Amino acid sequence: MIDGTALALVAGAIALYVYDASLMLFRDEVVFTHGARGWRATLGSGLVLGGRYLVVPGAWAPGRPIFRAGWSDTVPRDRPRAPMRAVLQALRPLQWASRTLAVLLFVGMPLGLFLQVGPRWMLALLVGLYGIAAACVAWTWRCRRVFGLDRKAFAALAFDVLACPPFAINIVMKLTLHIGLPNPPGDFARRLLPATDCAALLQAAHARMYPDASNEETLR
Repeated sequence: MIDGTALALVAGAIALYVYDASLMLFRDEVVFTHGARGWRATLGSGLVLGGRYLVVPGAWAPGRPIFRAGWSDTVPRDRPRAPMRAVLQALRPLQWASRTLAVLLFVGMPLGLFLQVGPRWMLALLVGLYGIAAACVAWTWRCRRVFGLDRKAFAALAFDVLACPPFAINIVMKLTLHIGLPNPPGDFARRLLPATDCAALLQAAHARMYPDASNEETLR
């Protein structure tokens, strides 16, 4: 059985991961995710904290690209951006690495503690976790131009990933949030979401941003 200390270790790892995977959206923000079934969008849950909407878009699917944007964003991009196809292709090795990290941390560690396999198992687990995290950092450096990372941004990401294994699982989310969308969210939704999903998203976003406006209006 897992004793209290081991249980606290597992619970702490899960809490750190979920915390790092959570986003708090302003009322004009939307999150786009890319998975096996294509693109999806969410405005967050009904839980509002401090005027912001909680969303945990990638907690149950480690390695999923997550892009955040706002209809009120007016600041032009000051750096060139790689095409979306190139970005998603460069992310693929990191996606597999994120899933492997999640299995090691949330399956391997509790299983080892439950079976009381001894220190060698835990040492091998730690070597695996930090080895994969280091490989993720190396791949990110190799693809830093595709990801639009300068040295300062890369250093911050590398520290986050290497200092805390639960945070390393979210490396894909960290990168895609940094990269951002190539188009305003409305244009992006019209181009990549199914027509019905796009219409529902724009209507819901308009209702959230302008609660006193007509229900028949949508964002452009």
